[in-house]
Amino acid sequence: MKSTLNTKIVPTVLTTCAAGLLFLSSGAALAGATNHEGMNHGSMNRDDMKVRSGHASPQHGDDSHGGGHHASAAGEPGDADEVDRTIEVTAHDAMRFKPSSLTVKQGATIRFVLTNVGQIRHEFVIGTADEVREHKQTMQQMPNMVHEDPNSLSLEPGQTKSLVWQFTNPGVVQIACLVPGHYAAGMVGTVRVTAVN
Repeated sequence: MKSTLNTKIVPTVLTTCAAGLLFLSSGAALAGATNHEGMNHGSMNRDDMKVRSGHASPQHGDDSHGGGHHASAAGEPGDADEVDRTIEVTAHDAMRFKPSSLTVKQGATIRFVLTNVGQIRHEFVIGTADEVREHKQTMQQMPNMVHEDPNSLSLEPGQTKSLVWQFTNPGVVQIACLVPGHYAAGMVGTVRVTAVN
């Protein structure tokens, strides 16, 4: 019996399979957790992403960031030597921060001491409502990103970390967990920044 297999199809199928495997292995590499310090979340798009040599995970960044963080209407990284107040916050698997509502004075430098008392990973991100909304959209596209920026922390179960932030502008700022699904489930709080007269 003579084979009816077209010899032109076989190389095409093999090439397509090889390309698919390469694509899948790249996707698997991108699915790992990452530390993306210095990322400009406010203006991030997929073109800003890159895989750094030696890391098999997505990294925020663009060399023009120089390790700094974007300007934010929510404030700026604070000086640990000039902390006005320390606030302890816990992250719960019931998708809540405790406390979830805070008031600080404009210009105050706050040390947040965050503890994940749950059994799953949580985040603590400080930003305006617009900044948080943009970042949440990015997290939905790249759910395995891990935050360690000046305005955010990622906490594994049982971990405690601290973040120092200066609230430079009056208004309402959000604290949020942007692990996909957590924000929508209510893991968001507010910091009311009162103007200094």
